[in-house]
Amino acid sequence: RHHKAFLDPETERLLLDRDAFRLRRNLRNQNVPDDAANEYVRVLAAPGALTAALNWYRAAAGNLTRIGGPRPLGTIAAPTLYLWGNQDATVGPAAAAWTADFVQTQTYRMEVVPRAGHFLTDEGDAANAQITRCLLEHLAAHPV
Repeated sequence: RHHKAFLDPETERLLLDRDAFRLRRNLRNQNVPDDAANEYVRVLAAPGALTAALNWYRAAAGNLTRIGGPRPLGTIAAPTLYLWGNQDATVGPAAAAWTADFVQTQTYRMEVVPRAGHFLTDEGDAANAQITRCLLEHLAAHPV
């Protein structure tokens, strides 16, 4: 749903108006602390930064429109760790679970981070401890 809003050329202005009120609100609603939200706003308010970020979604939507559906990518073979916060307002449980359909099951692991939103590394000590543990396990299991 929010990806559709990203297609609107007014989105950048709306997100940054009134000292980035909407962007700050959206970040806070995803458990991002004020100091981290301020840093996101500082970076995204730089000329062209928010446009570049939104263009990723715009390019993906353009590919879907042109070909009538997702472009077949094949199964991802790289070892994949998917960390998902169960309070993510952006990626719901079904979408999170469906990610496994695109990755070889023997190299895929999904880890749910409880009481966490979309911006996992901004969630605080409990989430960061779980994220660090999962990353270290993943890297140990799949050395380069």
